[in-house]
Amino acid sequence: MNWTPDLPTLAYSLWEAHRKVVTSTQYEYSGHRRQRPGPHGLLIAQYTVSGTGKLEVGIRQPEVHDLPPGVGFIAVTPGPHRHWFPGGERPWEFIYLTILISELTPPFVSMIRKMGFVHRFARDSPLIHLLEHNVRLMQERGGMVDKYMRSAMAYQFLMELMRHFDPQARSPDFHPIVAKALRFIDERLASRISLGDIAQHAGVSPETITRAFRQELKTTPVRFLVSKRIEKAANRLTGTDMPIKAIACESGFATERYFCQCFHLHTGYTPGEYRANGFGELFAVEPYLTASEAP
Repeated sequence: MNWTPDLPTLAYSLWEAHRKVVTSTQYEYSGHRRQRPGPHGLLIAQYTVSGTGKLEVGIRQPEVHDLPPGVGFIAVTPGPHRHWFPGGERPWEFIYLTILISELTPPFVSMIRKMGFVHRFARDSPLIHLLEHNVRLMQERGGMVDKYMRSAMAYQFLMELMRHFDPQARSPDFHPIVAKALRFIDERLASRISLGDIAQHAGVSPETITRAFRQELKTTPVRFLVSKRIEKAANRLTGTDMPIKAIACESGFATERYFCQCFHLHTGYTPGEYRANGFGELFAVEPYLTASEAP
């Protein structure tokens, strides 16, 4: 029996995601003239990989910004902006995506404008990693991605964009012992560390650090450690061609077999399936391991 869910129009959908290399000074895109599908608006997120472009924002007193490597911009079309390649020794290489917005409401436009147009982003930041993943996925599939996945990709990018500009999300005010433990975990992610090691570094007992994690992060130190390792491994699976064994080692797992077991437990997929399907960060990983099961 064929059945199609009767869903309302999807509010956001990934429209394009590409990598572009510009060599001609004739290249120019205007936010007023840029083609868009039907009456909908478009959110544009663009990031320079190499070379330098230019962005002009405004009408009466326009501001001109350089777009060198590591700098990107967020804009809404239609809007008072245009970008172009002024020429130079190197071509302008950038990655970008556009998100189709079914209803370009004033609150949405206001939210984007409050973020500002031009920003510097770390290449290894979650937002740029997600942008690169979406570009790679669309390229690998020749743009053949169904509307449900396009909507999921759009929502996820928008949420990561909002997280990036949310001071509370970027700099949580953790208790000092939790903050100290989190730094230790980040620094030693690839090492064999235990609950005792985490507690010792934070200067408290295993019971105290576990209680603090439960209170502030709603999880345990061991579960948090494993989830961070799985997250790192998932990024390597979709962002590199590294062998699974090497990914397991780099992510802090003692053996490839144990890594595969943990990964399947967290995501419902084997590492090979996850990589083959190009899931990237579309699926959240949830830490379910108990302390006795931790590496």
